[in-house]
Amino acid sequence: MISEKTYSSSVNKDNLARSVARLSAVQTLYQIEFNNVSVEKSISYFSSIAPNELSEDISEKLHDVDEEFYRLLVTGTQDLVDKINDILDESLDESWPIDRMETLLLTILRCGIYEIIAHKEIPPAVLVSEYISISDSFFSGNESALVNAILDKLSKRLRLEQNL
Repeated sequence: MISEKTYSSSVNKDNLARSVARLSAVQTLYQIEFNNVSVEKSISYFSSIAPNELSEDISEKLHDVDEEFYRLLVTGTQDLVDKINDILDESLDESWPIDRMETLLLTILRCGIYEIIAHKEIPPAVLVSEYISISDSFFSGNESALVNAILDKLSKRLRLEQNL
């Protein structure tokens, strides 16, 4: 029988692996968007460098990536990018269209919206929190507040629509 402590440790490790997968997916999606490379080429590149190019000090501090979840996020977001862009564009103020948005911020939002649409089993609050943390990793301004506002608003609307 698994002890409560062992179960808790396993759940935390799984959650951390998914968090790292989300961050990695955002980085890969950014590479796809910014460098105009294919999904498969970007995933292959990530898979080749992830275990090899880290120094021992860094690799000891990093945690395993849920690679299956990572691939699902990257391919799923790219497969639905037009639908996601439409959803995002509808939620933005007319004075701030999607094409004015910084590429990295757009990538974070796309990945978050994909999860809201495709992963109903994950509570919206968890998703919003995850993508705020990712935003905090890259930005020091108000971008995280924007990620919070947009994903929170869309998670409520999209999940309500999914339940109808």
